[in-house]
Amino acid sequence: MSALKRPPAQQARVSGSSPRSLADQLPCLARDVDVAKALGVHRATVHRWAQKGRLPRPVRLGTNYSRWRASDIVAWAREVGLERAEE
Repeated sequence: MSALKRPPAQQARVSGSSPRSLADQLPCLARDVDVAKALGVHRATVHRWAQKGRLPRPVRLGTNYSRWRASDIVAWAREVGLERAEE
């Protein structure tokens, strides 16, 4: 019997107990480790989710150089219910 996997919205969590928003935790162009830390997952999970379309894909800035837009990650987090929209 295969184990059921939870969707990313239920697996990921905004790290830390401080009231800082996800946008405050990420630079404008975030590395995989920055995204992973903000979501509370391993950096390999960030790449796996992006590859499977569960997370926005990174922006390619060179052959071996890519970053995630903080705005894309924040919008995704709001969409899946990890962070409520700022009012």
